[in-house]
Amino acid sequence: MRITTFLIVTLLLSGELFGQRYLFYLHGRIVEDQGPNAIDTIRGFGAYQYENILDTFRKKNFIVISEARKKNTDVQEYANKMVRQVDSLLQAGVVAGNITVVGAVRR
Repeated sequence: MRITTFLIVTLLLSGELFGQRYLFYLHGRIVEDQGPNAIDTIRGFGAYQYENILDTFRKKNFIVISEARKKNTDVQEYANKMVRQVDSLLQAGVVAGNITVVGAVRR
């Protein structure tokens, strides 16, 4: 909760809260298992390039909110955290259309 509060206060003080586009990026499980420099050697997808993905969204003028989850993160608890972060932006006055949630899925 402190991180969410810090994020909102920082954005309000910077004057970037209203009109900005926010993107929550939820990485694939491989990053949770191996870290941000994960490499898929089983299916042949290669390096995950987590930081490059985030940078690509930043270059499109999104404020990117993401973190490399720790191994064995409780999925329900993490989903609730994301909901609280989105709700915090909405309560602060960010238009819902300026909030995007993107995630990778394991197949």
